[in-house]
Amino acid sequence: MREVENNDYYLPAIQREFVWPQHKIEALFDSLLRGYPIGIMLRWKVEGEARHDFQFYKLIHEFDVRDRHNQKTGEIAKETVYGVLDEQQRITALNIGLRGSYTEKIPRLWWNNPNAFQEKKLYINLLFEQQASEEQKYQIKFLTDQRASEVSENTFWFRVGEILRYEDRQKLRHFRRSSPHAENPAFEDNLDALWEAVWRDNNVYFFTETRQDLEEVLRIFIRLNTGGEPLSYSDLLFSLLTASWGEHDAREEVFRLVDDVNGRYGARFHFSKDYILKALLAAASPSSRTLTAPSAATRA
Repeated sequence: MREVENNDYYLPAIQREFVWPQHKIEALFDSLLRGYPIGIMLRWKVEGEARHDFQFYKLIHEFDVRDRHNQKTGEIAKETVYGVLDEQQRITALNIGLRGSYTEKIPRLWWNNPNAFQEKKLYINLLFEQQASEEQKYQIKFLTDQRASEVSENTFWFRVGEILRYEDRQKLRHFRRSSPHAENPAFEDNLDALWEAVWRDNNVYFFTETRQDLEEVLRIFIRLNTGGEPLSYSDLLFSLLTASWGEHDAREEVFRLVDDVNGRYGARFHFSKDYILKALLAAASPSSRTLTAPSAATRA
């Protein structure tokens, strides 16, 4: 997370956007606190001129459902950076949970209502005790700051990202001893589990790809994403467009089209990128029934 904050990690344009809902981020942190491995992440070491040959985007840490798009990077000054090729959903989820926030729409309120959106941050209830009948071991939730400030007999909401302030375990002990819950075993156990997951355990693993050939990197990306939690065919088509278009930024053009269609005439539609790309492909080549033909992809 320090390297992400220091702009050492970027998202290659071939990657899709962040799509995880809040409950998946909560479950990811629960897995980390339990000591579960969360998969191997593939990063692409980008050096020298290769930094300027391809478009990169910043990783999100303040997610807002009204604008899911990653920001373009400017000129990359560092000689070496890393592009996230696989597991970007998890890396972004970690970034949001530890450094940022998640803004979602409240159900049944209109999109044009400014009060329909709530910014939430990730919290853990340090007083939570697992009951024998419950599967849940830790109570980790996205909450508004107002909701997290509400105190009750069985809740003490601690913002997960605050644990980054306590790299020195002695400082953590001082925080615990100064708390009114210092003698509560659950408080101590939950706080220690969070600290160990972030500062001690090594449950996040990386494999680094060093080849600078974009075509080879794209082949690796497609191979990885035809298994596991697969990308849709339109996502793979989108990656091919992004890698092959020279004069235009395919990512920017496609997202602009999706936003324009969904927001036209003041209405709020919910056509997905998948739907619009398939519609374009069908219109460009009526006889085509797959998303794998390069000529059709180029025309779309």
